[in-house]
Amino acid sequence: MARAMLLGGFRFGAVNLQSALDPATPPVLALALALAGTTHPPAAVQSLVDYMRASGHLLPAGRVPALDMARGPCPVLRDALG
Repeated sequence: MARAMLLGGFRFGAVNLQSALDPATPPVLALALALAGTTHPPAAVQSLVDYMRASGHLLPAGRVPALDMARGPCPVLRDALG
């Protein structure tokens, strides 16, 4: 996805998913989930959910994480996406 966006003329920076995200910057967050794997730190997942609830737009590409870093169930992002 990142490659297609770059070839399409889109330019984007990186954000720290473990910090608070402001929905105004960036207005749309493209998340390449396939590159990151199927587990994410709980703080990063909660940050994404908070971002979406605050009117941020998320463009996920790939598998939504179903497990936390300890390989336990983590349905928080799946539930938030519907």
